[in-house]
Amino acid sequence: MKEKLERLSAEAESALATAKDKDEVMKVRTQFLGRKGSMSLLVKQLGTLPKEERPLAGQLINQIKSKLEQDIDRKLILISELEKNKELEGEALDITLPGRRLAVGKKHPVTQVTDEITAIFTVMGLR
Repeated sequence: MKEKLERLSAEAESALATAKDKDEVMKVRTQFLGRKGSMSLLVKQLGTLPKEERPLAGQLINQIKSKLEQDIDRKLILISELEKNKELEGEALDITLPGRRLAVGKKHPVTQVTDEITAIFTVMGLR
């Protein structure tokens, strides 16, 4: 059982090392830690072991599982940082471009009406 666990751990580490994006990492997680994954199958086989070996095998399985989960989380964080850096490199700011002009607003409607009335009275000669 110990040899199977060590072999499975090595397989998981190599599969995780070759994963290049989030989808591949999630496939590795499903393959090894999923409900029908390799680790779950080994947990189911614990019942076939002699009583003396079960606690040791269970501890070993849990250690390998937690290490693999941590490695997967680290890999996901690394991939997201790389994607973020790549995105930031593509969004370089060109300081030689002309600035943006501010949109000119309009007068308040009350001010517009007051100006029209004043213009009418001015034309009539009532200033």
